[in-house]
Amino acid sequence: MKTILVVDDLQENRYLLEMTFRGLGYRTLTAENGAVALDLARSERPDLVISDVLMPVMDGFELCRRMKTDPQLRAIPFLVYTATYTEPEDERFALGLGADRFITKPQDPAYLVAVVRQMLNEGSPRLTRQIQVSFETELTFLRQHNETLYQKLQKKMRDLRENQQRILEERASLRTLIRTIPDLVWLKDLDGVYQFCNPRFEAFFGQSEDAICGKTDEDFVARDQADWFRDHDRAAMAAGRPSVNEEWVTFAADGHRELLETIKTPMRDSAGRIVGVLGIARDVTQSRLDQERLQRLTEDQKASEEKILRLNADLEHRVAERTRELEAANRELEAFAHSVSHDLRAPIRHLDGFLELLGEHLGEHLDAQGGHLLDMAKQAAVRMGQQVDALLSFSRLGRAELHVLDLDLGQVLASVIEAFRPEWADRRVRWQVGPLPAIQGDPTLLHLVFQNLLANALKFTRGRAEPLIQIQALEGLAGETGFLIRDNGAGFDPAYGHRLFGVFQRLHREAEFEGTGIGLANVQRIVSRHGGRVWAEGQPNQGATFFVAFPDRSVAP
Repeated sequence: MKTILVVDDLQENRYLLEMTFRGLGYRTLTAENGAVALDLARSERPDLVISDVLMPVMDGFELCRRMKTDPQLRAIPFLVYTATYTEPEDERFALGLGADRFITKPQDPAYLVAVVRQMLNEGSPRLTRQIQVSFETELTFLRQHNETLYQKLQKKMRDLRENQQRILEERASLRTLIRTIPDLVWLKDLDGVYQFCNPRFEAFFGQSEDAICGKTDEDFVARDQADWFRDHDRAAMAAGRPSVNEEWVTFAADGHRELLETIKTPMRDSAGRIVGVLGIARDVTQSRLDQERLQRLTEDQKASEEKILRLNADLEHRVAERTRELEAANRELEAFAHSVSHDLRAPIRHLDGFLELLGEHLGEHLDAQGGHLLDMAKQAAVRMGQQVDALLSFSRLGRAELHVLDLDLGQVLASVIEAFRPEWADRRVRWQVGPLPAIQGDPTLLHLVFQNLLANALKFTRGRAEPLIQIQALEGLAGETGFLIRDNGAGFDPAYGHRLFGVFQRLHREAEFEGTGIGLANVQRIVSRHGGRVWAEGQPNQGATFFVAFPDRSVAP
């Protein structure tokens, strides 16, 4: 089994090479400097030496010179493996001392293994040269060696100064950064002694960084709080990972209190050993207050929603109950109206008949005033009969069952206009009719709607030389469809518009315009039963416009 001697002052480098070649079946020896390696070489006679250059006590160049001038050791192949001496003159110097190969670090492990195997197979082909080198004077070697070492030390010093300057600049930048961080930042060693802190932390203790560093928590806060801080420090270091906790603290600088979220992270040296704990604390007072406020708002909202649900449930119950009561009352009222109107028809007929008989009985004995009074009584009886018939019709509308069909309102309107032809044919009425929508509704009842609205329009334009009646579809209503009927007739005072659709409500004297005052009430009832609404606009002597809107459940005509 071949033996390889590895010489390097860094333990990790020795370990890496030792494991590499041991894994390939070689016996390995290690030495931390040239002096130890020289003793091992004399006692163990290795088959190959792999040596670093820059080492304490005896460096690699001196080790190479000693071995190559020793008759018993000079045949051992010598490989210089260095990361410091990397210039071409370094390689020439090493080879001049008798080294067989010169390789710089880091190197591909496969290449290094290949070189080692080749050297083990070939031995030391430069043996003759080594004998010649061995006769050079000590003075020449020392001069060359010292020159090389001096140059390397000079370069090393420059590198060290540059690295030191860079480290100082990085530390200054880091310190500036830490001092500007709005969080509290501090560092303690294993014993809890402060090593540094930033201005925010200074405000916590109410002391300067110089006054804080070198002391512990017990120098600034009560013993129980100091123990609490220290326990969390130890917990983080024992766990070997960051720990997070929240704590209320009082700032000594001004006495205000903050809730801090603190992260404590174990600090390690280059070897991985824990050497202290770094603390960073952030003020989360406002965040916590916002969370609590949000929680209260959420709870209040939930309570409000529950209350609204209870109120809605109660309201729905009351509405349902009230609706039942109203429906019952309406049924009773309709039944009453039907009963009253039906029961009144016979007495009114009798009254009309008796008045007729009275006129025949008096005959020539009835003077002019008596005749006038008798005529007025007959007219009153006729009007009463008409109103009773209208009331009976109104009560029937409330009980009539809806027969909903797909309707073209234009066709319904055309049939109503034609039915009114005898009334308007000689009046030079001007009709302006636009396209009307198709809806779903009861044809008989909607025919009655047009009949009442057009009857009104014809009646109230009777005094116009050129009556104008416009019918067109409604536009711009969200979720609704319908029509309007506009005339240039007598109009009405908008202050009393709310009375238009009441039973027996009239805005004009009967001497001007006849009627029972129930037609528009019928219109409103029919439209309401279709889920729609009706309203009117007008001005005295400027005409009126009636609007009828239904839910938008229209179908194509």
